[in-house]
Amino acid sequence: MKIHIATMGNNTTHLFTALQEIGFDKVYLITGKRFLKNAEEVKEKLSIFPNIFIEIKTIDPFSSNCLSIIINYISEVKKNENSELLINITGGTNLMGAAALSAAYYTKSQAYYVLDKSFSTTDGSSPVVYIPIPKISLVDGLTTTQKDLMLQIEKKSSKKTIKSLKELADSMGWTIQRLKPHIHNLEEKGLVQTDKSLKEHSLKLTEAAITMLNNLK
Repeated sequence: MKIHIATMGNNTTHLFTALQEIGFDKVYLITGKRFLKNAEEVKEKLSIFPNIFIEIKTIDPFSSNCLSIIINYISEVKKNENSELLINITGGTNLMGAAALSAAYYTKSQAYYVLDKSFSTTDGSSPVVYIPIPKISLVDGLTTTQKDLMLQIEKKSSKKTIKSLKELADSMGWTIQRLKPHIHNLEEKGLVQTDKSLKEHSLKLTEAAITMLNNLK
């Protein structure tokens, strides 16, 4: 089964080009309210094909939350589908495309870009360019202890911030000496942010860590 998730703006040509080249069984469209009419027209055109599933996700493509919204949406689709996802990052705003590509890395899904016909080569090659996505993610590089620690930080934090390392260590029955190396490692990976301006170092999960945890649950 071929499942596409595509960011879409005013131009819909890239979408139809990809579907024709690759084939499709399900299509998830991510678009802004400004382009909702275009998405609905695409859905109507594709509805002529029997047994085709089409869903439209409307977001604010210029919002600071756009990145996490798209990543979480694609992650959720990934959880509910048994087949490999194909993520079209061609359409919509640059932010939408960047978010979709990030989601491909997080979910280890195949991303692709569709070349504009005016720039396509004449050698007969496909306009669909597949982007190499490693089959190992940052999640795979974490130890079980580090994953559990992140879940504990999320569970015990107030507004995603913990007041001190001692507070976290005590709540887990750990010593600070045992906790510090793990926090340092997570900090190097960009998953934990500590505030060292105070005597008691506070800490919180980064947006990348929160997104990762959504995929772990």
